[in-house]
Amino acid sequence: MISSSVPVPTKTVTVMMGNHPSYSAMYQAGQVGIGLSFRPRVVSSALNYLGAGLVYRKLGRELMHVSDEGGVVHFLQEEINPWVFPSHSVVTIHTNPQALLDTDRYYSASIQYKLAYKHNLKKFGRFALPIVESEYVKKGLEEYGFPGSPIVTPPAVEPIFHPRGDRTELRKKFGLPGDAKVLLSISTDERRKNLSILPQVMDLLPHEFLLVRVGSPLRGARVFTALTDEQVAELYALSDALVFPTLEEGFGYPVVEAFASETPVVASDIPVMRDVAGDAAILVDPMDAPGLARACRESVVHRSELVELGKKRVALFSVPAFVARMERVYSLALRS
Repeated sequence: MISSSVPVPTKTVTVMMGNHPSYSAMYQAGQVGIGLSFRPRVVSSALNYLGAGLVYRKLGRELMHVSDEGGVVHFLQEEINPWVFPSHSVVTIHTNPQALLDTDRYYSASIQYKLAYKHNLKKFGRFALPIVESEYVKKGLEEYGFPGSPIVTPPAVEPIFHPRGDRTELRKKFGLPGDAKVLLSISTDERRKNLSILPQVMDLLPHEFLLVRVGSPLRGARVFTALTDEQVAELYALSDALVFPTLEEGFGYPVVEAFASETPVVASDIPVMRDVAGDAAILVDPMDAPGLARACRESVVHRSELVELGKKRVALFSVPAFVARMERVYSLALRS
């Protein structure tokens, strides 16, 4: 589980919950991984945090030993309840707490979940160096009153996302028409993903446009579920554009995955998407169905230009760039 290809200044241990997209890239920074096999919204909050306590009691000595010996413990999610407090620690905070805790517009988290989340943030604020994936989350944390200054550390896009040759052949593999203008939607079905706008958008587009959905069903979409990572990457590569009308994100992985796949992006004109996409995507008011439809047509017309912009932008999210950022963060944690 350790990659020795990239030297790091210290031993690092990553503590994570479930299967987070950043996790495999962490190995590129030479980290030992300790994974917790539960998720807060799959089992009850009580069982989740009881389970975390049992796991950390068992592993606490090892984590403290890593810190005492000059290593870094990296908590990969703020949802993890930190039952130990290593002196050399980093926590990645993925979500703007103001969006999660202060409104029900975006998240449907329970009272128990929100209380546990606030409790965890308070604990991490006492001992861990905070990092975030976007300027948007940094600003939200600062306004929330989280102590210290979070360090913006964008994640890596996985190497599995890349161009894949003949899109027509790929479409045959998935039973999709070769002459369609394929728009890809990939996300959970949380309210913040704003999926209800997509059927309205499709109603405004010519018939040659086809919505391909990875996730929960949508009216008029071709839906794919239970896909392998390779199949998901192939769907990115065969699509004419990703359409991502989210209302709230901490980062927005599909956008950079599309860039890496040389697929144009139509996304929401919200602060976090401006942080992540820059000028490489067409950004539109996510509640403006006619505007989103126009942007989808423009993405097809200006495909070549958008692909080139995306290729330049995705270089910011390469694995080597990510590893360099993490090495700097770990060095700071050792001096804290």
